[in-house]
Amino acid sequence: MRIDRIYIDGFGRFADKTFGPFNSQVTIFEGENEAGKSTLLAFIRTILYGFPARNRDEHYPPMRGGRHGGRIVVADDSGELYTVERYAGPRGGPVKILANDGTSLPEGKLKDLLGHSSKSQFEHYFAFGLDELTELNSADGDDMQGMLYGASLGAMDLPGVLKKVEKDKDDIFLTSGRGGQGQKITGVLSKLDEVETQLSLHQQDAPEYADLTDRTEQIAQEISDLEAERIELRDALDHEKILLSVRGDLIEMRILEDKLSELTEYPEFPRDAVARLENYMDQAARLKETVMQTTESIEQLQEKVAARLMGADILENEESVRNSISRRALLEQAVKDLPERQGEASERQSEVTRLLLELGPEWDTDRLESIDVSLPVRDQVNQTKDLIADLSQTVASQRNDKQSAETESRTAEDSARQAKAELDKAAKPIYTKDDLDKRRTTINTARSGMGRLSELRLQQAQRPSASRPSADFNGSLPVLGMAFALALIGIASIGWGLAGNGGLAATVMGVLSLVIGFGLLIVAYTARRSSAAEGRSDGIESQITDIEKELKTASEFLGLTSSDPDRMRSVEEEIESENRKWDNLKNLEKNHEDAARASTQRKESLERISAALSESEDRQAEAERNWKEWLTERGLVGTMSGESVLELFSKVGTARSIVLGCNELQNRVSAIQQDIDEVRGLVVPLAQKHGVGVDSEAPSTLIPAIDALSQLMESAQGEANARKLDEAALMESKNRLEQETRSLKNAQDELDSLLKFGDTTDAEEFRRIAASQEEFQRIQGELEVYKTTVKKAFLVETDPDALRAEIGEQTKSALEENVQAKELRLQDIEVNRDDLREESTLSEKQLSELGGSDQVSQLLAEREYLLEELRELGNEWSKYSLALHMLATARSHNERERQPKRIQTASEFFKDITRSRYTGLRIPAGESKVLAVTSDSEIKSADQLSRGTREQMYLSLKMGAIHENSDQILPVIVDDALVNSDPGRAGAAAEGIAKLGSTNQVLVFTCHPALVSQFQKACPEAEVQKLDQAGTTE
Repeated sequence: MRIDRIYIDGFGRFADKTFGPFNSQVTIFEGENEAGKSTLLAFIRTILYGFPARNRDEHYPPMRGGRHGGRIVVADDSGELYTVERYAGPRGGPVKILANDGTSLPEGKLKDLLGHSSKSQFEHYFAFGLDELTELNSADGDDMQGMLYGASLGAMDLPGVLKKVEKDKDDIFLTSGRGGQGQKITGVLSKLDEVETQLSLHQQDAPEYADLTDRTEQIAQEISDLEAERIELRDALDHEKILLSVRGDLIEMRILEDKLSELTEYPEFPRDAVARLENYMDQAARLKETVMQTTESIEQLQEKVAARLMGADILENEESVRNSISRRALLEQAVKDLPERQGEASERQSEVTRLLLELGPEWDTDRLESIDVSLPVRDQVNQTKDLIADLSQTVASQRNDKQSAETESRTAEDSARQAKAELDKAAKPIYTKDDLDKRRTTINTARSGMGRLSELRLQQAQRPSASRPSADFNGSLPVLGMAFALALIGIASIGWGLAGNGGLAATVMGVLSLVIGFGLLIVAYTARRSSAAEGRSDGIESQITDIEKELKTASEFLGLTSSDPDRMRSVEEEIESENRKWDNLKNLEKNHEDAARASTQRKESLERISAALSESEDRQAEAERNWKEWLTERGLVGTMSGESVLELFSKVGTARSIVLGCNELQNRVSAIQQDIDEVRGLVVPLAQKHGVGVDSEAPSTLIPAIDALSQLMESAQGEANARKLDEAALMESKNRLEQETRSLKNAQDELDSLLKFGDTTDAEEFRRIAASQEEFQRIQGELEVYKTTVKKAFLVETDPDALRAEIGEQTKSALEENVQAKELRLQDIEVNRDDLREESTLSEKQLSELGGSDQVSQLLAEREYLLEELRELGNEWSKYSLALHMLATARSHNERERQPKRIQTASEFFKDITRSRYTGLRIPAGESKVLAVTSDSEIKSADQLSRGTREQMYLSLKMGAIHENSDQILPVIVDDALVNSDPGRAGAAAEGIAKLGSTNQVLVFTCHPALVSQFQKACPEAEVQKLDQAGTTE
C-alpha cells in the first residue's frame, strides 16, 4: 500500500490543507521546528488506525477551524485507488472506505490494505526516528540488545517481553502481595489451612447459645419498632414547630393579598415609566424648537442663492481666461526670447556661408546633405588607406628581401663549388674500411697472444721444486693472522682518533698499522698463489705452442716475417693513417653535400620571394586603382589621399552641424512667433469683451491684459465660491431639517407608545397609574419576602392556603401545647431504646464468649473466598504459561524461517552505510544479541560501538526486516533518523533508505537541509514538500 494524496479538514495547525499527489516513491517533508511535521505524522496514523482513546494531546484538535479529521487516498499493490475518511468520534472515530468510483466498502477493506497491522506495529515496525534512537542509546546492555534483537525479528523488544512474562508467571507463587491486591498461590494455601483448622475446633450444639440468639433477635426487633415511632414522631414535631414559627407570617400574607386585590395590575407597565415620560416630553419640546430655527435658516439661504452673481459674464469664459493665464509665462518668455533667437539665426547663417566657400565653389547645402560621411564610409576610407599603406610597406620590405636572397644565393653557390674542389683534391685511402677492420682485429689478437705467451713463459721459468710450495704456504699462516690483527688495530685507532679521544697521534698510529697489515696480507696472498700453482700440470707447454701458431698466422696476414713488436707498431700506425684518410674524405663529402643543399635552398627561397613581390606589386596597383575610382564616383579629386578625404569629411560634418543648428534656430523663431500669435488670438477677444485695454499689434501689451483678466476671474470666482458655500449650507440645513423632523416624530411615537402601557393618552392620568403600579409592586415585593420565609422554614415549596387551613382556628397557645406533648413522648421512646441497646450489647458479649455460629459462618465464607482466589490464580498462571509457549514458538519460527534472510540483507545495508568499515552482522546461535563484524574480521558487541555506528546498526536491522517482509508492504516513515551520522555515513544511509523505495513508499521528515541534500543525491527523483511556520507548503 502507498499513500497517494492527503486532505486535512481540521487537525492541529492544519485546516483545509492538501498534500500530494505523491508521484515518487520517496517524498521528503522539510520544515523547521513547529512547522507541522509531527502533526502531519499524527494525522496519517489517526486516519489509518483511529483517534486515540484517552490522551487528548494526541487528538490535535483543530486550531484554525475545520472539522476534526480528513481523508487519505491510498493505492493497493495493483495501483487501484481507495479513499479512507475518518472524523473524530467514539471508538476512534467512524471510518468510511470508498472505492475509486465512490462505492462504499466495508471496514475490513482497510484492514486488508494495512496488511492487518496494528497501530503499534505500524509505529514500531515501519517507522524509525530520533526518539527511538535516543531510547536505544540511553538503554543499558540487556535492554539495548533486546531492542537490536527485536529489530532483527521485525518486532518490538521480544526478549524483554519474554523476560517480563516469565517474571509475572513466577511471581504468582510468591507469598507477598502483587501490587497490594490479593495473595499469591503459596500464601492462599497457607491461609486456607488455618481456616480449616479453626473450623474443626468449633462446636455448634450449645442450648444456651440458641436462647441468647433468640433474645438478641427479639431485642433488635423492639429497637427497630421504637426507632420507627421515634422518626415518625420527630417528623410531626418538627412540622408543628415550623407551623408555630410561621403562623404570624401567614396572617400578614393574608392581609397583603387582600390589599393587592383592590389594585389594578398592568403586567407590562415599565418600572421607570415616569422618568421615561418626562424624558420623552422634554426631548419632543427641544426638537420642536430646533425644527423652527432650522426652517428660518433655510428661508434666508434660499434668498441668497436665488440672487444673480455680479461676475457671471466672465465666468462664462472661465476656460478661455484660465487658458490665457496658463500661457502667460510662456508668452512672457517668448516676447523676451524672440529678438535673441533671430540674431543667433543670422549669425549661424553667415558661418554656413563661410564654410561652404572653404569647401569649394561647387559646394552648397544640398551637396552637404547628399555626401555620405557616415561611420561605415569613414571605416571604409580608413581601411583603404591602411591597406594601401600596408601594401606599400610590404612591397618595399619584399624588395629588400629579394636583394638579400640574391646575395645569399650567390654566396651559397660559391661555397658549393669550393667544397667540390676540396673533395676532388683530397688523398684516397689504400685499404677499404672492411680491410682496415680485419687488420685492426688481427693486431689486437696478436698482441693479446704475445702477452699470454710472455706470461706462460714466465710461469714456466719460475716453477719451483715439488716440496718447496707446501712449506712456504704453511709458513704464511702466521703472517696472515698477524696481517689481520694489525689491520683491525689500525681501524680501531683511526676511529678512536677521529672521535676526538686519541688525537692526531692515535690517528697516525692507526694509519701505519693499517698499511703494515695490508702489506703482510699481500705477502701472504702471494705465497698462497705460488702454492696454488704447484698443482698445475705441464699444460703450459702445449698452450705456448698453440699461441705461437696463432702469432705466425697473424704475421703472415699482416705481411710480416715475424711477430716483432716494432713491426706490429708500424702496422698499427699505417692503419691509423688510413683511418684518418677515410675520416677526412667523409667530412669533405658531407661538406660538399651540405653546401650543395644550401645552394639549392637559397635558389628556391629567391624564387618564392620574387613571386611574393610580384603578387604584392599587383595588389598595390589594384588598390590604388580602386581608390581612384572610389574618389571619382563621389565627385572628389582622384589624387586625394585618405587623410585628405577624412579631413574633408570632418569639415562636412562640422558644416552639417552648423546648418542643423541654423535650421533649429529658424524653427525656434517660427515656433516663438506662432506661440505669440496663438496667445494674441485668445487674449484680444476676451480683453475687448470685458473692457480690458490691449494693442493687438504690440505683443508686450498682451501680458497686462492677461493680468487684468486674471483679477476679474479671481473676483468672480470668490463670489462663485461663496455661492457654493451657501448652496452647501442650504443642502445641509435641508438634510438637518429632515433628520430633526424624523427625530421629532420618533420622540412623539415613543411618548405615545409609553402612554399605551396605561391605556391612556393623557400624561397626568399616566402619572396616577404609575403611582398605583408602584404601590402594587411594593405589596407584591413584601408578599415575596413572606413566601421566601415560609419556604425556608419548610425547605420545600408550600401552599400558604393549605398551611392556614391546617392551623384552622387553633391559637398560638394550643399549638405550643401540642408541641410540648410530642416532645415528652419522644423522650420516653429514647429512654426505652437506650435500655434495649444495653441489653443487646450484653447478649452479644455472651454469644461471643460461647463462640457461636456467626464466627463459623465467617470462617466458611472466608474458606469459599480463598478457594475462589486459588482458582483465579491458577487460571492466571496458565495464561502466562500459554503466552510464554506461544511467544517462544513464534520466536523460534521467526529465527528459523525469516531471520537469516533479514540478517543477510541488514548486513548488506550495514556494510554500505559504514563504507565497508564493517562487513556484516551476526547473531550467535541460541543467543539474543547482535554483533558487528569489522573489515579486519573483529567481532564487536553493540556497547563497544560508537553512538553513530550503533544507530546505523539499528537502522540496518530495521531496513533488513522491512525489505524482506513481503506480507505487509506499508509506507516507511523516517523522522530525522540520521542527524547523529557523519556526512559520509548519512549519505550512505540515505542511499540504503532510498533502496526501500523499490518495495515500499518512503516518507522522510526532517528539519535539516543537509539531510534533504543527502536524500536528493541518493534519490534524484525524490519529491520535496517544504512546510513553513504557517503550516503551508511550497
